[in-house]
Amino acid sequence: MDLINYQALVSNGVKNAHWVPGAVDPTIFKLDHQYDSDKRVYNATFLGSYDSEVKITANDTRLDYIRAIDAANKPSMVANGFYSFEANKIWNVSKIGVDVPIVEFVSFRLFQIIASGAFCVTRKPRVETGLETLMLPYCYDLYESIDDLTNNVIPNLLRRDNIRVEGAKAARDFVIKNHTFKNRAEQLLQIVGLS
Repeated sequence: MDLINYQALVSNGVKNAHWVPGAVDPTIFKLDHQYDSDKRVYNATFLGSYDSEVKITANDTRLDYIRAIDAANKPSMVANGFYSFEANKIWNVSKIGVDVPIVEFVSFRLFQIIASGAFCVTRKPRVETGLETLMLPYCYDLYESIDDLTNNVIPNLLRRDNIRVEGAKAARDFVIKNHTFKNRAEQLLQIVGLS
């Protein structure tokens, strides 16, 4: 469950609630290509559903974000309908993976982007999501709007190869160590008292 639901249950007196965040399968989401810029042909990549009706802000839909990512960061890749192993191959050749979450929780996509070796940027949460407790702060970046994403965050990361590459490496190491299905299974076993 996500942190918001967990907090709601606890605030309503539920005693046996637990927050177990999403995870990644490192046999699927893995580093096939190194961090070298010449092997990472896409500047920015978004993979996921286009959701033309889902509002991210009062004025912008998820589709507006995706169109802006594609228009402003050539060469870029925006697509939907990929299986996990296909998505991994695309993120492996991307410098930056963009997460455009439609609800306030830490997306499984964030862990997949990071495990694939791309630097992850995600929308700044409007409420506490637990992201800051799940991830090292220099291992991802946040954007507040379409303009911030396309005019500030992505261009700054593309100009600063060393920050982006070192952050991507540290993030990947952290995710593979702390956010795998094995980690989550161990948490669940502890919760039910079997470990």
